[in-house]
Amino acid sequence: MQNEPRRFEGGEFCHYLGSENRKGDRMEFKVGDIVKLKKPHPCGSSEWEVVRVGMDFKLKCLGCNHLIMVPRKLVEKNCRGIR
Repeated sequence: MQNEPRRFEGGEFCHYLGSENRKGDRMEFKVGDIVKLKKPHPCGSSEWEVVRVGMDFKLKCLGCNHLIMVPRKLVEKNCRGIR
């Protein structure tokens, strides 16, 4: 019963994720990914290219090419989507 799709209002289906989506798991980021963060950069863009991956991320703003170093924890917390 756990892995069967459940019907919700609106017609969409949701699969039970179980232990694959625990809070302690890390999101998968690769060099070259485009991430959308919660707050925009002062130039107005909220999309960033991942230049370096590790405990710290190096991100390049797609609006003005500014490079920043950000701890992994903040990127995972503020990430709204990956392209």
